[in-house]
Amino acid sequence: MEEKTLPPQPLDEWMLALLACSCPAHLPVHLNAEKTELICACGRYAFAIGEDGIPNMLLEEAKVLNPDADPAQVTSAEESD
Repeated sequence: MEEKTLPPQPLDEWMLALLACSCPAHLPVHLNAEKTELICACGRYAFAIGEDGIPNMLLEEAKVLNPDADPAQVTSAEESD
């Protein structure tokens, strides 16, 4: 019997609301325009979403978008964007 592989499910708003950056500030994340990465609210880190639809939230493997961005400097208004 042949196993069927289901296509990855997109990350919905409910799941995104549960996820947080693995930086010490544990800031919220949002999808980039291409829906291939999750971006930390501080703008420093991007976490790749694998072909299976599961984001890799390991800080050690995150892409650094802006090395000058400081998660500790994000205000609560920026977090909710």
